[in-house]
Amino acid sequence: MSMEFTIDELYNAIAYAETGTHPKAKDNPWVRTYAQGSGSSAYGPVQMTGGKHSMMMNVYNKPELLSQIGITEEERGYMSDFLQQADEFLAPVSDEYESTFGYGGPGVLTKDTDKAMYESVAKKIMTYEYGRANKDLDTFIKNWRDAEEKDDSQYYKKVRDSLGVSTSSDDKVFNAVAESIDTPALDLIKDINDGNVEPI
Repeated sequence: MSMEFTIDELYNAIAYAETGTHPKAKDNPWVRTYAQGSGSSAYGPVQMTGGKHSMMMNVYNKPELLSQIGITEEERGYMSDFLQQADEFLAPVSDEYESTFGYGGPGVLTKDTDKAMYESVAKKIMTYEYGRANKDLDTFIKNWRDAEEKDDSQYYKKVRDSLGVSTSSDDKVFNAVAESIDTPALDLIKDINDGNVEPI
């Protein structure tokens, strides 16, 4: 049995992994990545990118995907602005640290309406990606991060920690049951999982 997560839970977990523990971004996540020299346009709480092969670019250029995901005209307008901002992030002249388009810089989509659009678009894309992953957490993380767990284990751990699971979505089910029902059988299962006793 696997546990399904809400899009709000996933958004918050990805935001925690991307910017929630960074010394600077945790206080203000509305910036380009601080990873100097990475050549990345990653921006905002969940560090969406706007490069040639990004999810944002892919969705923006496919009318059928825009319709399937439920992107409104207003949101598509924001996506266009986001992609233009990404072009500025990736321009060679924008590398000065914490300048408008440099690493750690705020970009130009700084109004409250921009932030609301960012979150709305991100959650719609996440809904699509979560469905494409058959609501499997590990597959969703891999697709969002574009990295296998063996190559970025700390990222996976941060997402899981935020969601209250350890190694798989099944743990959330077990933890919820274990916290609500106190039985010897569950205690034994927990001891086995914790390595305190050998399974029979």
